[in-house]
Amino acid sequence: NALSGDNGILRRAREAKEKTGASQEEESVKVSVTEALTQGIGELTTENLKKAVKNNGLNEQQLAGNGPWTYNGEYNEYNIETSGKMTSIPQDVATDKIVDIVGSFGLTKNKRLLKLNFGSENDIKVWKEVQTGEQIEGIQKVKEIEEIKDVGFRMYFVLDENGDVYMLDDFRNITPQKIDALSNIDQIYCNYMNLYAKTASGEVYAWGNNDSGQLGIGNTTDQSAPVKINGLTNVQNIDIENGSIYAITKTGDAYAWGSNRDGKLGIGNNTDQNVPVKINGLSNVEDIYSGKDYAYAKTMAGDVYAWGNNRNGKLGIGNNIDQNVPVKINGLKNIEKIFNINYGSMYAKSITGEIYVWGNNCWKELGLGQNSESFIVN
Repeated sequence: NALSGDNGILRRAREAKEKTGASQEEESVKVSVTEALTQGIGELTTENLKKAVKNNGLNEQQLAGNGPWTYNGEYNEYNIETSGKMTSIPQDVATDKIVDIVGSFGLTKNKRLLKLNFGSENDIKVWKEVQTGEQIEGIQKVKEIEEIKDVGFRMYFVLDENGDVYMLDDFRNITPQKIDALSNIDQIYCNYMNLYAKTASGEVYAWGNNDSGQLGIGNTTDQSAPVKINGLTNVQNIDIENGSIYAITKTGDAYAWGSNRDGKLGIGNNTDQNVPVKINGLSNVEDIYSGKDYAYAKTMAGDVYAWGNNRNGKLGIGNNIDQNVPVKINGLKNIEKIFNINYGSMYAKSITGEIYVWGNNCWKELGLGQNSESFIVN
């Protein structure tokens, strides 16, 4: 027949494989199959191509529309265009699966970036079921993708394994635009209209909205291109929440800048800061968890400190008084992670699996058997 008969491409591929190795198979199939597909079926038309392809292993569902169709061949998978052109699909692509979705883009197991066509928002598929999409060319081995969105506006920033950062959007231009000012980046962070990029050596660049000094560059002027944050080095991680920025260094020090509503920067006052300020009273910090108007720091030893707005007792320090410096939460030891489940309802998990709760309890979400707020850890 057209694909595997006496003059079929797959037969030629099989012979090439037997004689010279698998690499020759690729060369054998990367040719026009117009003649092969139309052998014995007449003129090259979409309907005749469908017949030829169907006779060689595809089912009706795979033949829907006008192509291209996928043919599962002897050694590989092939795309067959309605024009008759046949191209092999690399094995790492044929077996690739989407493992994460950010907005309308999918990141695959093999680190490819795909533009997903969901249709209407009411017809979005569960992400685990979506396995196809248009590959975004120009970015190799995607490491991370972050999304910035507002009403009628979405923009994406993509980090690849080479440390380069690209910008694209899904409304006007999905062609990646490389941000030339950035290189050797190992992590990117986005929050509303602010962006941060951290280099492998621990330097930080920022751009975007700057009305509260959240870019940390010494002023409140918005920036359309990355600007290096002076005085901030050796950074391990960054946490962003509602215009307040926290940075943890590789030595465990913590810095904060930006919006300081209710003292949520933890620096002893309630004044916004446009440059990074070290948070005194904290050392050996491993993680910072911040909310709308409060924050927590977890040390490498598993101790927890809290500061900021203390409505509903969500700081867990025995009262509901706001704090603009870190206060250690008594009763929490060997903590592995902290969770803010719902509007100041706080949960902590220890390394031994114990769960601690405190804060807002109006819907009995703390699981204490009543709906009274808890100012202390239970």
